[in-house]
Amino acid sequence: MRGLNEDRAIPIDDPQECGVDALTPTMYITAIREHYEQLRRDITEDGQSINKDLDKFGANPSGVTLKFMYASLDLKCDAMETQFAEGFDQLIYFVDRYLSELGNQTTTADVDAIFTRNMKINESEAVDSCTKSQNLISKRTLLAHHPYVTDVEEELDELSQETQDERVAFDNIPLEDLMPPAGDAAADVTGGDDGES
Repeated sequence: MRGLNEDRAIPIDDPQECGVDALTPTMYITAIREHYEQLRRDITEDGQSINKDLDKFGANPSGVTLKFMYASLDLKCDAMETQFAEGFDQLIYFVDRYLSELGNQTTTADVDAIFTRNMKINESEAVDSCTKSQNLISKRTLLAHHPYVTDVEEELDELSQETQDERVAFDNIPLEDLMPPAGDAAADVTGGDDGES
């Protein structure tokens, strides 16, 4: 290789019997593409990640489709949640033991680690489901499952305040402006035929 790089020539022993030919490997594009797609599917499946190929699911996937897409990631989160819960239990045990050794704590408190998951949903489908369930379940349950509500208690307070404001505004309508004065009504009743007799 050094001679080829320096002299830009390849020495051969016998020009009659020997020769040098350029090799051009043939690329089988279909096989390479299939191998790439299979490797990609294997990595996605083994890593429990999300298949982002929306050709199979459409441009606007429904709630069931989104759950199917995120199923493997959900399983992965379950395993991580178990490991984190065990780690937090060990940490709390260590803190309890440390505080009891110092004499600062005599009783231990039960601590539960709560993990909140955020999953993509089809918001219009969720709002439509909440609207259809309006007279079947409580307002609190509807608000808990509504995609735009983050704090149920605060939203219930806002709704009650709006209802109270609307009721007060309706009660403040002056009824005197809607009814004619009492003297005009009496004059119409008694003196309606005076001009014709």
